[in-house]
This record gives sequence, C-alpha cells and structure tokens, in this order.
Amino acid sequence: KDAAAVQRLLSQDVRFWRHTLESSDLLITKMIAAAALKRHFKLGNLVLRRLPPELESAGRPAEWSAEITMAERSMRRTWVCEWSYLNRMVEQGLSTGNWAGETDYRSVFDRMGQALGGPLLQPQDSSNDWADSFDRASSALDVPYNEYAAAVSRADAILDGSKRAGIPVRVYNPVGGVLRWISGSTYASYSVRVVDLEGVRRLALVTSELRSQKIPASQMPAALL
Repeated sequence: KDAAAVQRLLSQDVRFWRHTLESSDLLITKMIAAAALKRHFKLGNLVLRRLPPELESAGRPAEWSAEITMAERSMRRTWVCEWSYLNRMVEQGLSTGNWAGETDYRSVFDRMGQALGGPLLQPQDSSNDWADSFDRASSALDVPYNEYAAAVSRADAILDGSKRAGIPVRVYNPVGGVLRWISGSTYASYSVRVVDLEGVRRLALVTSELRSQKIPASQMPAALL
C-alpha cells in the first residue's frame, strides 16, 4: 500500500523508456523501447490494481497522462541511420565485392556485383534516392494522430513502392535501381508499432482512472463517453 513508492518506480521506468524511444538512432533500439513501453503499461496497470482504489491515483505516474509526443514517435532519426547503413553496404560491395556482409563467403551474385558495380552503379544517385524516400516518408508520418491512418498509407507507398512495381529497368544507374528494389521494405510498419503506444497509454490511463473512481461495470459505457 505504498502508493508513493509505486508512483516513483513506475515513473522512473516510463521516463527511461520514453527517453530511449525519442533518442534512438537504431531501428532495433526504437522497437525495443516500444515493446518495453507496452509491457510497462500492461504490467503497471496490474501493479496499480493491487492498491486500494482510494490510493490508486496517488500511485499513478504523471507521465501516464502525457501524450506520446511527435518527437518520441517520429522515425526520422532511425531512418537516417538506415540510410547510412545502406550507403555503407554499397561502399563495401564496391570495394570488396562482399554485398551480403559475409566475412568468408562470396556468392556468385557478390562476384557479379563487384564486376558490374563500377560501370553500372552510381552510388551518389542511389544514396540520394534512399535519402529522398526516407525524408518524404518521415514528413508524411509526422502528423497529428487523427491524420495518421492516411499518412501511413502514403509513407508505405513511398518506401515500398519500388518493390510492388517489380524490378525497375533504368538506363542510368541500373544496378542502383535493382538495389533500391531489393531494399524496398514495409518500413512504415515500424512506425505503426510506435504509434500504437498512444492507444495502449490511453487504455491504461482510463482503466486506472475508472478503477480509482470505483465505477461499477453497469456505468462503464457512460463513464467512457
């Protein structure tokens, strides 16, 4: 029944993961932070449920009432890192012929890539193409929540459009076009995982608030309006 201790520990946990979510450069780190926050809200709700109703509001962290911000959910930092990674792959492939990242194995594709890469691959053009796609997709997704459903469709078309259209045929930078097609991915789905956190936060908050107010089940529909 130590509501102050509950509030302090839950607050420390949610602050840590929300800061990690906002400051992540690596995509995997951002996904770990998103998963940890979902777990925090779910388990935090169970912790608060063990407090007497009259103490629950005192045990609830103030951060639970704060909306997941644009800075926290934006994918721009992580996609800058993805762009840097793709550039390094091209540089490595051109210099070593190792396009797959293996240290002691070179496939036929790797050897062909090294032979054709020089005359048929324009690294700067590919880098510009990836940068433009990530930038436009980030801008499309950095919108208010009520505009997000339409935004994610636009971002998905920007990032995954080349994959759906089939292998491109380009006179200039043909190998780059193929690499762009290979790297086409549903990157927008990662943004959806992060944005879903706001729904989890709102659900955890309203559940705790209604419980602390001792709202009976029969009055729940009216209380939720």
